[in-house]
Amino acid sequence: MRQGSLEELEPNIAAYRKGLEGAGHPGDGKVFLRAPVYGRRHDQAARDEPEDSIMYFLSLSRRAAGRFGDPRRRPAIGIAGSPRAPAADHQL
Repeated sequence: MRQGSLEELEPNIAAYRKGLEGAGHPGDGKVFLRAPVYGRRHDQAARDEPEDSIMYFLSLSRRAAGRFGDPRRRPAIGIAGSPRAPAADHQL
């Protein structure tokens, strides 16, 4: 969420929790909110100064989301030799 109110998060959190429950995961689906703040005397400086850093972070996030969306590019999770471990020739 890049803008909006906290109330607008409620339907998304409810859907997330419903999905967890429906998939049989235990727990109540804890969620966390990250709200970075950068303050400066002038509004324009408060927007301009951190922009490069924020845009870099967002580009990394988009790339990571893309990798996890393609099953061939997901990192393997498992112990060597287990069904979930990658084959020796598997490339990410």
